[in-house]
Amino acid sequence: MIPPQAPEPRPVRYGVRYYARVDAETAVKLAELVCTFHRKRGPILRYVMQVGLGHSQGWTLDLSIPASAHLIHIMVEPTLMHHMRDAAAAHHIRVAAWLRHAVRQVTRDDFPASWLAGDIPARSHESGYYYRKFQVRLDADTSQKLEELTRAFHPPTADEIRLLVAQANLQDFPESWRMAADEHRTRQSP
Repeated sequence: MIPPQAPEPRPVRYGVRYYARVDAETAVKLAELVCTFHRKRGPILRYVMQVGLGHSQGWTLDLSIPASAHLIHIMVEPTLMHHMRDAAAAHHIRVAAWLRHAVRQVTRDDFPASWLAGDIPARSHESGYYYRKFQVRLDADTSQKLEELTRAFHPPTADEIRLLVAQANLQDFPESWRMAADEHRTRQSP
């Protein structure tokens, strides 16, 4: 029996908890981006922050205070939050107003092509997306190979397995498997 391997330490991610205050117009735009890219609001807002930092020099910002604000909780890297505060201070406004303006200014074309909904499958919790669910046990070699693929491409492991299954052909499997399947079918038929 092979002894279990010690778990690898989880990477420490330091983050600043930020409550983004968005008005109704900004919330609608954010919802459209969520639907377009099939990603959560947090990653989209973090990307908008980065895009905004690179393009905010010529902005004329709307200083009006929204009638109602929706709070959106996100985690932000400390350096990104620091840069965002500096950008807002340069315009003499609050971070919330700067972020609302950044969301309004960003377009679908500002996001990487890999974020398009056609390239990213819907999340697994979406109703009716998956037909079957499996829990797979892997031997050490297969597990190591899957880990290498994950490190190389950074997709979720389930996406890698779906891709490999989708690319498989009947000719890829041993002849003994096909013969066993034929025997099983003849036993099943009346």
